[in-house]
Amino acid sequence: MIFPRQTSPTCCADISLRSHGFRLLLSIFVLLSSGCQTNNLWPFNQNFADEVQKPIEQAIAQIAQFYVDDVDAEKIVLNGLVYLQKTDPDLSILYEGQTVKLTMNDEVVAERAAPHARSATRWSQTASILLRKAQETSSKVASLSNEQLLNGFLNTSLSALDPFSRYYGPNDAVDIIAALEGKDGVGLKLSAIDGLLKVTAIEADSPAERAGLIPGSEVIAIDEIPAPELSLHEARAKLIGTKGSILNIRIRRPGVERAEDFELVRARVIPDSVTFNDDPYFPVVRISIFNAKTSSQFRTMLRKRMDIQARKWRGLILDLRGNAGGLLIQAIEVADLFMDRGEILSESGRHFRSRRQYRALRGDVLNGLPIVVLIDGATASSAEILAAALQDNRRAVVVGSISYGKGAVQVFQDLPNGGKLDLTWAYYRTAGKYMINGYGVLPTICTAGFDNGIAAVLVTLRKQASQTQKAFNKLRRMQYDSSAKISSFRRSCSWQADDTRDLDLEAAVTLLNDKKLFDDALALPFSADGS
Repeated sequence: MIFPRQTSPTCCADISLRSHGFRLLLSIFVLLSSGCQTNNLWPFNQNFADEVQKPIEQAIAQIAQFYVDDVDAEKIVLNGLVYLQKTDPDLSILYEGQTVKLTMNDEVVAERAAPHARSATRWSQTASILLRKAQETSSKVASLSNEQLLNGFLNTSLSALDPFSRYYGPNDAVDIIAALEGKDGVGLKLSAIDGLLKVTAIEADSPAERAGLIPGSEVIAIDEIPAPELSLHEARAKLIGTKGSILNIRIRRPGVERAEDFELVRARVIPDSVTFNDDPYFPVVRISIFNAKTSSQFRTMLRKRMDIQARKWRGLILDLRGNAGGLLIQAIEVADLFMDRGEILSESGRHFRSRRQYRALRGDVLNGLPIVVLIDGATASSAEILAAALQDNRRAVVVGSISYGKGAVQVFQDLPNGGKLDLTWAYYRTAGKYMINGYGVLPTICTAGFDNGIAAVLVTLRKQASQTQKAFNKLRRMQYDSSAKISSFRRSCSWQADDTRDLDLEAAVTLLNDKKLFDDALALPFSADGS
């Protein structure tokens, strides 16, 4: 974490009224102070300092240190100040090389000497001063809360750097971290149904599940407060609390007249992200997001089925459609489950800790059982890493349409107001040595444009094998092509989001039903020399 430096005036003298040469010193001071820059040209109130100034100082320092590309503090601030013009068109930011000016209807209302382009401390001070002056000058800016002003400034600045870096305010930060890492509670999901407070779902391995609660139960009281006296929001809020604290809840099970009391001890509860469709021959595993328990949940659910059901399995279908990503390490761990060796991905950035390579450890939990991975245009980030790793190591056939193309790695950085920066700090390359960012993962079997999945498999492998192989070779070569060529490439297998037919699943079953088709598809992305 980068903490804001405590700075002091750089050239202002301390003049004592007791000095015999007071008038002379005062004259010198006046002459010197024309070039003097202090932290505050006018005093900030404490709320503004805590909610805007300090978060900006730390955010700019973190961007300057950790962002994937070298970026000057000057660019970060000037990008962010564009937000003022968006909020109030009468405001303008003028940068003339030596000075930064804030104008209102073409009249200068604040002016700062431009700091050195790389001075994060000085540029953050400039940003805070101009934002504060805009609050005082513009009624439209004044109508914004400090958090709205900070959010607008930081996200305008970050969006000019790349599409994926962003700022989350304190409330949003809590929600995003809860989705990835869980939160302390009891694992109950509540809804208002027909005027009653009902349990609609229970998280696996949660205090509620261990206590034997079941969906469909009616909630009678929470911590001795009758359910009718609680709004849905209040009831849900009561479920959350400090790990180890007690929640008392009275419920009535479906079809049972007598209510029961339960004492639940709150614990860290991470949402489920893995579901199994237990088809006897072609089981489908869907991963909705990669959160802190995805790989362990996947491994547990898989091993429970391996001893009995797996004897009939002809292959596994891994459904990553609509998976927008999540925690990188979780995708790496799932890939490692199925790979006996090989590179999973490499990532590189400016910071020394962002330069890493991940390789699979020995051991394949499926012992080589065929795998088909389903992807679409909403498959992104960590999900793309998993799909590409299995494809590039000839461990799975990828079916569907070209994925989203998010090949950037973000890290969270804490800010003093409780918000977080989600900052791009590395790009990654697949085991096939191509970058996904902007391109996406190309499926071996593209179902776009076909009437059924069987046709997609047979036409690709029997009539378009050479064409498909050339497409993969092109992907590996086109890493520095123009955006027009990239767009043309992506249109060759574009996602049809409104197509309700499940051609991908049909194609997957076709491949797993025929070993020759599967083996041909597995080898298709690679040229004769193995590249």
